[in-house]
Amino acid sequence: MTQYFGIRLPVMMGVTFAAVGPMVAIAGQTPGTDGARALFGAIIAAGLIAILLAPLIGRVLRFFPPVVTGTVILAIGISLMPIGINWIFGLPVGPTAPMLVDPAQQAWLDGAIAAGGVPEGLRLAPAMPNPAYASGTNILIAVLVLGTILLVSRFARGFMANIAVLLGIAVGGVAAAAMGLMQFDKVGEAAWFAVIKPFHFGLPTFDPVMIVTMVLVMIVVMIESTGMFLALSDMCRRPINSRGLAAGLRADGLGTMLGGIFNTFPYTSFSQNVGLVGSRASGRGSSAWRAASS
Repeated sequence: MTQYFGIRLPVMMGVTFAAVGPMVAIAGQTPGTDGARALFGAIIAAGLIAILLAPLIGRVLRFFPPVVTGTVILAIGISLMPIGINWIFGLPVGPTAPMLVDPAQQAWLDGAIAAGGVPEGLRLAPAMPNPAYASGTNILIAVLVLGTILLVSRFARGFMANIAVLLGIAVGGVAAAAMGLMQFDKVGEAAWFAVIKPFHFGLPTFDPVMIVTMVLVMIVVMIESTGMFLALSDMCRRPINSRGLAAGLRADGLGTMLGGIFNTFPYTSFSQNVGLVGSRASGRGSSAWRAASS
């Protein structure tokens, strides 16, 4: 089975962000447990179809020169930048949204609904600036994390340089805990072990429109993975052919199928670790050059 699944390169898998928009739309169209069953059914079906499409995608290897793979990875990175910015300043909805509903107006609406003069489905639009949006404390922590990552990447060597992002997160976490912004009550109440049950919301249902939507997401994911596989193969000096590429893409499809079965979302081979592998490869190259020079 190993010859059919897996690229045999240093790849880390995780849930793809490309599926968030379509999944939110599906959940909005069919809310509740029925929507969850339909969503996970679409994910399972899309994973199976991705496995079947993998050889076809593998045959278009010649259409992915370095300029194409580099552009794809660059586009992915740029598209993810707004997510980080929103996490720093505040999410579009929720307690850190830029605007909030005026409490006085909400109290008036609740009283009018209770009196029976206003339909229950009526909602007020946010119209009051949210003081929690773009707070100085959050920006300070973000600057601390980013500064730590840059400093470690610039001045550290070897293993420490490779875990610059992890060290930045750790420093930011310690700072946030010291400021009282992190609570561990839920962690203390949680069990040490928990069994993940397949089909937690019931047996999946298979809606053709939802399946097509998730298949389109998987095609985008497979193109992203193709560019990342080719970049990694060049860094690791291990050329891959169409058969190897198809095996790597099948792993994405298999991961997505298992994700749907165990109540999670489409999986992909992350492009984020390309930078880590690149820095590691650069470090080895510099060490080899220094050894040859001496």
